[in-house]
Amino acid sequence: MFFADLSPGATSTLTGFNVNLTTLAAVPEPVTLALVTFAAMLLALTVLKWAWQMKK
Repeated sequence: MFFADLSPGATSTLTGFNVNLTTLAAVPEPVTLALVTFAAMLLALTVLKWAWQMKK
């Protein structure tokens, strides 16, 4: 967020500011999503390798 006083003589004054974050939904961190994706891929590869070895 960026605020700038663009009036001549710097006469503007910010008298109040409020942010309400209680209505926002929780967003997972990208690292968590990446770790879950990596774990799922590793599990899938392990299952495929096991199935391929059982086929022989």
